[in-house]
Amino acid sequence: MKNSCLSIKREKFVLRDLNANPFVMNLKHTFQDHKNLYVTLQNFSMENLKSRIKSKLGLHNNEFNFYAAEIIVALKMIHNKNIIYRNMTPDNIFLSYTGHVVLTNFGYSKKFNNLKKDKTFTRCGTPGYLAPEILLGTGYSYKADIWSLGVTICEILGG
Repeated sequence: MKNSCLSIKREKFVLRDLNANPFVMNLKHTFQDHKNLYVTLQNFSMENLKSRIKSKLGLHNNEFNFYAAEIIVALKMIHNKNIIYRNMTPDNIFLSYTGHVVLTNFGYSKKFNNLKKDKTFTRCGTPGYLAPEILLGTGYSYKADIWSLGVTICEILGG
């Protein structure tokens, strides 16, 4: 339970830093009582990219290009805030009511002082999407997100 609480608090602070990002789930309000932390998030479509791919048996080229471009822009905006996402999967990419991507699930995210120089050694994320340096325990930074992005794009392409 303790790790879960830390994850929620980390997600709260990361989402606060990313609140102006149009491709990230927006944090609306937070409050707490003596026992719980309450988080109110943006309302968005209940369809994630994984279910969209399965329901359509893949995506047309234009759809693929559109979603891939938005995911890349979203990740770049996250990295520009010195944050590593660490949970890029089609399950965590939802679609807004207007059809744009919305990244969710920032419980594994980490804020760095300098994303290009700092490293972390924590093993976390979805197993099939983890970069080799995470599995090897050699330390990693934002490049691990690029690996996960590549796996995600391959999954989107393959349907």
